[in-house]
Amino acid sequence: MTMITLPQSLRDAVDDWHTHNQSARRAIINLPDPGSPREPGALYSAGIYPWLADSSDLDERLARLRSVAGEPDVVAIGEAGLDRLRGPGLDVQMPLFISQARIADAVGKPLIIHAVRTIPEIISAHKSLKPRVAWIIHGFRGSPEAAKQLLARPGIYISIGAKYRPEAVELIPADRLLRETDQEG
Repeated sequence: MTMITLPQSLRDAVDDWHTHNQSARRAIINLPDPGSPREPGALYSAGIYPWLADSSDLDERLARLRSVAGEPDVVAIGEAGLDRLRGPGLDVQMPLFISQARIADAVGKPLIIHAVRTIPEIISAHKSLKPRVAWIIHGFRGSPEAAKQLLARPGIYISIGAKYRPEAVELIPADRLLRETDQEG
C-alpha cells in the first residue's frame, strides 16, 4: 500500500490541526458553516457536521462547501464524520460523510474527521473509498486497539487535544500524530 502523506508545506504552516478559535494562527480553523466569513492570512477547514445530515438546508450547505473547497485558504475539508451519540442515525450521516470525503479527494485536501464511537465505520469507509488524501481523526480519545486499527490504514493520521489516553498515544508514530486545541484554544 502506498502511504498517503500530508503536504510538507501544510505541516510547516500548521501547529494546531483543529480549532474553533477564529483568531488562531498557525492553525486550521474550523468554519462553523462552509459559507462563513474568513480572515485574510488564516487557514481553514470547511465541512458539515454529521449532526446536520438531516437538516432542511443540506443541499445548500453542500453547494457552499463545493464552492469554497478549492479556495487556497481552505486547506482541509471537515469537520466531517460520523457520530453515534448525536444527530440522525448513521444511515443518514454516512451519505454526507461520503460526499465530503469525495470532495476532499476531488480538491486534493485532507479530510478532518469527527468520529464518535464510529471507528469501525470510518475504517470501512476508508477501505471502500480508497482516498488519495490524508484523513485526520480529530480529537482522538480512543483505546490502544482503536489506534492500532486506524494506523493500519495508509494515510490516516491521529490528532489529539487536551484529553486523550496516554496508552493509545504511545502507539502513534510521531509522523502520524498531530496536535490540536479544538474547543480549548
